[in-house]
Amino acid sequence: MHRLRRMTWVGLFVCMGSPVIAYAAPGAKTSTTLGFDGVPDLSLNIDDFGVTFAGAQVLACGASLNCGPFPPFSGKNVVYDAPNLGSGVITATFDIHVTGRVDKVSARITGNRNVTMTAFNANGGVLGSMQTGGPNYVGSGSGLPPNILLEIESTSDAIAKVAFHDSGNTYTIDDFAFRGAMQTVVLDPGHGQILKNGVPQYERPPTPTYGLVEDNLTLDMAFSAKSELEAAGTTVYLTRQTALAPFAPPNCPVPCFADINKRARWAEKQEPDVLVSIHTNAGPPTANGTEAYYSTIAPDPDSTSLAQFVVARVAALGLRNRGVKQTNFNIINTSTVPSTLVEVAFHSNSQLAAGQSITDEDRLNDPAFRFLAAKTIAAAIQDFYASK
Repeated sequence: MHRLRRMTWVGLFVCMGSPVIAYAAPGAKTSTTLGFDGVPDLSLNIDDFGVTFAGAQVLACGASLNCGPFPPFSGKNVVYDAPNLGSGVITATFDIHVTGRVDKVSARITGNRNVTMTAFNANGGVLGSMQTGGPNYVGSGSGLPPNILLEIESTSDAIAKVAFHDSGNTYTIDDFAFRGAMQTVVLDPGHGQILKNGVPQYERPPTPTYGLVEDNLTLDMAFSAKSELEAAGTTVYLTRQTALAPFAPPNCPVPCFADINKRARWAEKQEPDVLVSIHTNAGPPTANGTEAYYSTIAPDPDSTSLAQFVVARVAALGLRNRGVKQTNFNIINTSTVPSTLVEVAFHSNSQLAAGQSITDEDRLNDPAFRFLAAKTIAAAIQDFYASK
């Protein structure tokens, strides 16, 4: 068994050095490789570029690293499982607000024994595992080369953490790499108040039983969906953040196309991956259910699937699924990215229809339902991302 050479260390908080990053367009996947070069020998507290390592210590070739049997794959530095830090386990945890949604990880491994790399989701579920297959230091006699590439790609969930272990012996890691995608979403809370002779007035009338106003319902759900998405590392922009329609000129007739058209242009300037306009529906007192729309004028090829994910998720709350339809709503007509307008439920549904035990208006009057509806919209957007 070959041992790594190690000296007495002094704890330092340092940066990772310059990583190799393949930059891409907004929303596209970006690959980053951390080679640990530029970090002083024997450094601990390796935490930068959105990755926090635990149980790892830097060793430099020509200093503390016995780089004959344990050669770096690139540069001079590696990290190893310092015995005093974590009983042979190294973990790398991702900050999704920096790395984005990580779907692929890899590393170059050299060890005295078989080394296992395992990827986990945020709940601790295993997404994949790879092994080197045995000792692979130079001179091990196993026939395995040093710096074996271990690679895991997840198609089901984001990778939140990676763990390495070899049952308590020593190994080195070099060129730790990950692929992440920063997600950007625009949410459009439908409608909003317009100044009529200086007095703010809603664009939609109050509902018959509870006096609910669509303008307020959509803003409430948009804020909740924004919080859910941001907690998952997504950048979210709202076209409206107050009760007022943001671009409506005074006395604008309803529907206020001047406001809607400017919202659509503003949304495009944010360079989102996805646009979702949130509404509630109006119709006869017994009309009920949820539906989603995509544009008939210039639909992105993926708008249909986005709409399907949204309407399926919302309908799962117990609403009638009215399906996906095409229309020419201005907010999505000029969008160059996947976009949909979702009618969460009928705020006008004040009378029970056949098969109903609760009206849509009753549902929308319940803050818990509105929160769940917002969560399902956020989850549908994540479903859409995962499908891509």
